[in-house]
Amino acid sequence: MTDSPDTKTKQPESAPSGLKFVAVRVSNFRGLKFVDVALDHITVILGANNAGKSSFLEALCVAIGAQRRIVGKDDINLVAGEVDVPRDRKAIIDLLIRPANDAGNVIATFPEGSYWTELFGNGISQDEDFADFVGIRATLAWSLAQGEYRVERTASPRG
Repeated sequence: MTDSPDTKTKQPESAPSGLKFVAVRVSNFRGLKFVDVALDHITVILGANNAGKSSFLEALCVAIGAQRRIVGKDDINLVAGEVDVPRDRKAIIDLLIRPANDAGNVIATFPEGSYWTELFGNGISQDEDFADFVGIRATLAWSLAQGEYRVERTASPRG
């Protein structure tokens, strides 16, 4: 905690998240047919205008449920020559999450009793080295029952 010079009230310091997004895989989302990106402490996304940089970032938001707008058929990749998206086409966004320490480095396990073990519960898996990870899969697909495209998020093991 630090003191504010004007009010002498305590302000909370920013705390590390305890998570690290380590990889993202996007298929059929907007103009992104297939993209697989390993993320590091700092990942820079470069590209010409209309290359898909914003679409990649929006895909991340869809995967974690932080999109600011409704997703729909305009978010499904349209192949050259198509005038409408086939209803059987899905957009899939996979996000690989690992536990991290205060420095942001990946660690082997989510701390027992932590917020993340409560949040992810049985969604926490172990890879071949018994290191914890959480895989989130967001699928944007046509829902016949609701008559619109819907996002479904599931824990999906991916090592």
